[in-house]
Amino acid sequence: MTDQLTDQLRRYGDALEEHIDSPSAAMVVALPTRPRRRQVLAAAVAAVVLVGVGAFVLARDDASTVPVTTDDKDTTERSTTTTTAAVDEPTPTTIATGSPTTTSSTTTTAPARESHVRGSVDWIGRDPRGVLRVGACPSSDTALGCPSMVVTTVADDGSFDLTLPAVPDGARWHVAAYVAVPASEGCVFTCVWEKKPRDVVRSEVVDVEPNVDQTRSFSVSARVIDVFVRDRNGNPFAGGGVQATDARCQAASSGGCPEDKVPMFVPSSPADGAARLVLDTNVRYDLHGQAANTGWADPQWTNDGNEFWFSPEETVSGAELDEGHVFYVDGAPAESPSP
Repeated sequence: MTDQLTDQLRRYGDALEEHIDSPSAAMVVALPTRPRRRQVLAAAVAAVVLVGVGAFVLARDDASTVPVTTDDKDTTERSTTTTTAAVDEPTPTTIATGSPTTTSSTTTTAPARESHVRGSVDWIGRDPRGVLRVGACPSSDTALGCPSMVVTTVADDGSFDLTLPAVPDGARWHVAAYVAVPASEGCVFTCVWEKKPRDVVRSEVVDVEPNVDQTRSFSVSARVIDVFVRDRNGNPFAGGGVQATDARCQAASSGGCPEDKVPMFVPSSPADGAARLVLDTNVRYDLHGQAANTGWADPQWTNDGNEFWFSPEETVSGAELDEGHVFYVDGAPAESPSP
């Protein structure tokens, strides 16, 4: 009995061992253990992730609460803190406390350009023997006679259009209408006796702004008069002329007449002694005829080697001088005796 029982137990043990060592039994035994390992690993990974996220959030909160300082030395530190902020968070603003920067205002200056002075000139009793013009001299030109003067002729209806070249800012134009005799243009601006006699009658001089179109009107009182210069015998001669000086210049200092009253001198023709004057009808003049360096005897005045002879001086207004008046100079060669 005992032997049978022992034999059964042995066979049962062998069968059980064979069943456990078979491949199908190994797979059945292993299946319950693998899912549990995955769950443990997933739980561990999740725990690590949660810990990392928590640390990141705490670090972010700490960075966003860093106070902003205004000292220049902390600029680098604040810049580093700002770059670690989350994209969806506002970036802290750094406020500098140094000296404020002052922006100076810049005045824009209009470029110099060509301009025009337009308008009209009133010359009562306009005479075709004279020419009516408008001239302009820049204030920067102080040379005698103003070499850079620009001029335009006034139309028959009294209108004019004077073109002014561009000049630098700060310069001004002196502008005036004037009457001249074609054969003797004379001096209009910056005139000095005796180097630059006036020989014109001009209006009031006005100053105008440069590089800007403007409208102006002028009025001039002038009379053109034909007179003659002869010697004491009534003969014409070479080297003669007429001098007309504003009578008010007699009270001037020894420096001579002021610029607006500079005398005129108009040469006379050696053929017939004719001289064409232009005088202001509102001015009284001291006028005389004269001869210079004719070689006559007994000169009345000598200056720097030059010899002069004169007619009697006459004081008369430009409106009163007679057309065709003759100035007789007190000098002439000796007359040949009659046979």
